[in-house]
Amino acid sequence: MKKIINLVAALIAIVLNVFGIYYFFTGFLPQKLTVNLKSSWNSIQKNSFETQNARVPVNPKFDRLIIMVVDALRNLLKEGKAIGFTANAKVPTVTLPRIKALMTGTIPNYIDAVTNLLEQDSDSTSQQDSIIWQLVNNSNKTIHMFGDDTWLRLFPNSFAHYEGTTSFYVSDTVQVDLNVTRNLDSAFDFSPDNEKSNWDVLILHYLGLDHIGHLEGPKSRLMPSKQREMDGIVEKIYTKIKENDLKKSSNKQSKPSLLVLLGDHGMNEIGNHGGSSIGETSPAMIFISPSLDFPPNSQSALTIDQTDLVPTLSFLLGFPIPQNNVGIPIFDIFSKYSEIDQLKIYELCALSINNLVPKNKNYNNLDDCKNPISEFDKLQCFFLSLRNQHSLDLIHRKATNELIERYKTYLTRAQTLISQKFGGYDLPKMCIGAIFIFISVLFLIYYGFYKLIFLGSPSQKRDSHFLTRSLSYVSLIILASISHFSTSLIEEEHFMWFYLTQTLLLFKFLFLISSQSTSPNMDKIIVFLLMVSVRISKSWNNLGIKWQGQTISVRNIIYSFPIFTNWILFSLSTITTISIACAVYYIYGYKFSLLIESDSPSSTTSKIPQTRQIKKKDVHPSNRKSQPLSVELKSGPDSQKSQDGISLFIQKLSRSTWFFLIFCVFVYKTEPLLNLSKLDLSPVYSMNPQPGRTNRFFEIFLVVYRTLRIMAPVKMVEVAQLSYVLFFVSMILNLVQYKARSKLGSVPQSFNALSLLFIDILFSLTPIMLLLSKPHNSFLFILMYFVLLSNYQLVDPSKNILIPTNITILFCIAKSFYFAFGNTNSLASFDLSSAYTGLTSDFNIPKFIYNSIALQNTILSNFAPLIFFYFAIFAVSASSFASFHRDNDSSKLPTSNMSSTRRKLVIDVALFILGTDLVLLLSLFASTIVLRSHLFIWSVFAPKVLYAIALNVTDLAFCLIAFAISLFI
Repeated sequence: MKKIINLVAALIAIVLNVFGIYYFFTGFLPQKLTVNLKSSWNSIQKNSFETQNARVPVNPKFDRLIIMVVDALRNLLKEGKAIGFTANAKVPTVTLPRIKALMTGTIPNYIDAVTNLLEQDSDSTSQQDSIIWQLVNNSNKTIHMFGDDTWLRLFPNSFAHYEGTTSFYVSDTVQVDLNVTRNLDSAFDFSPDNEKSNWDVLILHYLGLDHIGHLEGPKSRLMPSKQREMDGIVEKIYTKIKENDLKKSSNKQSKPSLLVLLGDHGMNEIGNHGGSSIGETSPAMIFISPSLDFPPNSQSALTIDQTDLVPTLSFLLGFPIPQNNVGIPIFDIFSKYSEIDQLKIYELCALSINNLVPKNKNYNNLDDCKNPISEFDKLQCFFLSLRNQHSLDLIHRKATNELIERYKTYLTRAQTLISQKFGGYDLPKMCIGAIFIFISVLFLIYYGFYKLIFLGSPSQKRDSHFLTRSLSYVSLIILASISHFSTSLIEEEHFMWFYLTQTLLLFKFLFLISSQSTSPNMDKIIVFLLMVSVRISKSWNNLGIKWQGQTISVRNIIYSFPIFTNWILFSLSTITTISIACAVYYIYGYKFSLLIESDSPSSTTSKIPQTRQIKKKDVHPSNRKSQPLSVELKSGPDSQKSQDGISLFIQKLSRSTWFFLIFCVFVYKTEPLLNLSKLDLSPVYSMNPQPGRTNRFFEIFLVVYRTLRIMAPVKMVEVAQLSYVLFFVSMILNLVQYKARSKLGSVPQSFNALSLLFIDILFSLTPIMLLLSKPHNSFLFILMYFVLLSNYQLVDPSKNILIPTNITILFCIAKSFYFAFGNTNSLASFDLSSAYTGLTSDFNIPKFIYNSIALQNTILSNFAPLIFFYFAIFAVSASSFASFHRDNDSSKLPTSNMSSTRRKLVIDVALFILGTDLVLLLSLFASTIVLRSHLFIWSVFAPKVLYAIALNVTDLAFCLIAFAISLFI
């Protein structure tokens, strides 16, 4: 009965966890409520002193617009035909929120970062008011779009001609730009019978520079040639519009064309974006036109906001300012307008933005403004004073310049205050979510998720090391929870986990030294090497946020020598593949086969749990001569004869599938390194060819490359797809093998079979993780396997327990390696480059499966170390239970009890992982509520909350997998 109650408590905890996440997420990051009405000049002008009766308040200066979005620019500023700005991009600095800000004038929040991967509504009538909507529906403009398909998802049914490119295939740095550039000739061929040149607005969104940054960083050897390519495109577009404007100059009604060259976001020192570093939030914005006449080198020192593009284009092209816009006109652009026109522009924008200013109370006249309290009250009183002065000056026009300056002041103050207020949250829902999480933790405590650490053995009794395990685990929880109340510790969280990991390993090392009589020297050496491995992993990538670009890492060294980079990456991939294959042979060919054989009733040694205690001479010669991967399925010669053939076949098929899988992944990862000479695009891209990247590396490995291509004569995307198929086949074979092994007669054999099941799952997952990981991170998998095998070595059967803190250390190592892979608590490190590996836009599978694969890839590529070590905790725990039952002579335990114990073990481990992370999540939610008014709430806490929720969802998925496995076993 108690077991049923405990299970119900666990299920209730999981349900409450889901509700808690939902309420806190929607409370802290609510979907912004926007006015769905569309603006018009009439609605804006009705309160205007200057433009009440004008059809268009200010005559537009341009009739054609080209918006070119790119991440790195050169300039046309020397001739005075352009003016440039630094356009501040607010977090999150990812594409979808930035395009929203540029086109709507609003300030998107983190919900938009989450929806960056999701399809948008295809109904154009439900669109938010934007530049695109106003141009199409109010000004009857024709828009063509080529490039990032985010535009198509945000503004469906708005483009007369378009060609979208998926932005998540970041491994493509060439074709993704050619798909845009190949449309330029037809777009600028203004012959009467060419429909493709019949555009008023042309949008070009180039992705190549962004992709190079994701792949190799801003200092990549590919960056200079790509920047020259973009310069060539800008030069071509400028020349074309200059020629066309000259032809149209005879028509007095025609107006010139405007090119706006901008970046939707920047990139940090390692090529990522999404965070709040200066490099990520400071893209350029340049206005270019032959008709512009600015002083030479007009690089304005002014830093503008990206949303300022909206009202600026509104007055330059003559369409109404979109609803909900918080941008203000760029003052330098209109500096040469007449005073009256400037006054009209700033007055209309002030009237528009005043509707968005939150009001604590209504101020109807200046008499109400004697004691304004809040900043918004003061702003309202300033606006009333300004409007009063403007009405008095309508007759004499003596204070026009003063009015212009006061309107500028009001616009700047209003934009600043609204921007600070934009991220409103629902505090009651946040508190409800935190309460749900708290109650969920209480139910997990009632279940006893902590017992795996505190008690340490299946006997569920205290032992001499109870205090050691308790202190290590409780210290971990307390320190990690306290760190959530410090923004610096959130930004540099990796310091804490590496410190905790090395501290616990040091304590373990000292513990082994102090117990020399019982601890072999090999254990001391292994723990020391574990400390070395963790230290190496810490230096592999640029870690943290504050000093990310200032640290020296192996990654920097690899990419600092372009001549050798490909050779190094190829070597790392080769070494990793061979090392993991050796680990497979060790696990299946030596350790587990001997462990299980030694536990059979016919074995003369019934208590030999460790590989180091088994000598080859102790194993019967007939066993040594047999297939190394074979495992005795049942005790007794008759059952062995009946099962050996099928068992051996399944084992060989499973291993063959795995080796074919790892080979496919190896080919996929190394093919780009060996195919360098085929990237010369001169025949295709004649305008400004990207130089070929032939080097001696290709010549040296040409023979190897051709051999691989002969063995796998298919497209690389098909190799990736084949890898997915082999992965699922391998997983099915793992389950079939487990069913065969679980029929073993003794309890230790049963638990070894369970441990081997999780090892099987790990081996099947590893090639997919390699497929989706960065090439330079492949070596870290060797260190992870060393940690795994070391923890098997450190299981101590003589005391029937895990050596103190073993599971706690594995948990800390999981967190440490997560950061060692280059992950941070900034969205800039969130890797989307592998989301669509093996997928193409024309992949003929159901959309749900397509998106599920993309989501699976995203989770595996970003949380690979955590997933790896979570399965490792399962495997090591099962192995330690096998040692316990072996030493306590419980081989005659009834089968029903064996199954029940195995199921409880799997569920216990899953709930231990969930419970530990849930306690940390609760502390994060508490700190977010307490510090909700902190200056860095959106730049530091918000991305950390997103990562923590994503990890919690991954933990819940683990629980579901654990429940499914428990039913299967």
